[in-house]
Amino acid sequence: MIAQRSVCSVFGLEAVVNSVINVVTFAAGVAALSAVHYLVPVHQRGFYCNDESIQFPYKTDTVSSASLFASTLGTAVVVITLSVMLQKCRPERTGEKTGSLSETGAIRTILHQIFVLLFGLVMTLLMTEIFKVSAGRLRPCFLSVCNVDADSYNCSVGYVTDYTCTQTNQALLTDSRKSFLSGHASVAFYNLVFTILYLQHQITEFPRCILPKTLLQVLCLSLASYICVSRVTDNKHHPTDVIAGAGLGVLLAVVADNVLTTMPALRRNRGEGNLQEVKSF
Repeated sequence: MIAQRSVCSVFGLEAVVNSVINVVTFAAGVAALSAVHYLVPVHQRGFYCNDESIQFPYKTDTVSSASLFASTLGTAVVVITLSVMLQKCRPERTGEKTGSLSETGAIRTILHQIFVLLFGLVMTLLMTEIFKVSAGRLRPCFLSVCNVDADSYNCSVGYVTDYTCTQTNQALLTDSRKSFLSGHASVAFYNLVFTILYLQHQITEFPRCILPKTLLQVLCLSLASYICVSRVTDNKHHPTDVIAGAGLGVLLAVVADNVLTTMPALRRNRGEGNLQEVKSF
């Protein structure tokens, strides 16, 4: 029997190769994100002097980037961890082919699922940044941030492209040109819709916990919606920016959930509620 197996399977190299490929792919995604963010210039747009949509005052963020990731990504990680640990602690039922996960298997499964979550997040950030630098849409607070030199432009030309900003903080000025689409919205909806789908598709062995699961799903959706609304009230995004960002986040969350539920190493037996142990990243 051993002679019939592939060399990779016999020596455990298949799992190592798969792990290396996945890690390299993840690193490539991070490198691409960094390249777009730091190396690709933002498209320079002009403006109309009578455009009231970019004349709002600058305000600080209600939900900072740190709070965004801590609340949304943290929620997803906690849900994944608790779900797998509950699966590990679940007593074996009569007639099941596989019992609860081993301790090592549980840790591997948690890491693997978080890895899929993070890879999807990197793809979300990458696509968000591509949209931002390509569109170069001015934020609602652009004129407040730019603080245009009144002598540097002429409104009589209509669409003003030749103007000078007196803002000395170049990072803030560059960011004021990245309105479309909302990164907060895409990240919030990716992480929290992923969590909602995870709860729906992965947690099946606790039928009496339907109401708590539903409540948690509603709370996730409420948090994502609150973050999106805050971006409009903070004068950081136009409503269409937030809608587009939320749509992108939902789309990639569905893709990530599909990857999670179709990978052989992570596929759940829906009839029995068993989660197979993973052998590699």
